[in-house]
Amino acid sequence: MEDKNFINKPSLVRLSKIAGVKSLSQDSYDILNKVALDKLEDIVDACIIVNSQNKKKIISKKDLYSALHILGYNLTSNTD
Repeated sequence: MEDKNFINKPSLVRLSKIAGVKSLSQDSYDILNKVALDKLEDIVDACIIVNSQNKKKIISKKDLYSALHILGYNLTSNTD
């Protein structure tokens, strides 16, 4: 799945502003889209592995947190 407009330009601008970036060059949109797609594919692959080990068919929030932890992203879950 290689979609050139995986994340549209206004969304990338908003995300980069949140990260503290003042402006983006025109060619950076394609690079950011590719990086985002690659990271998302890694996360989904890890979710599928965690899910298959638990012998479930539906990916839960707990599976997602476990997959992110395996990939080295340490997040805390909200109990609300």
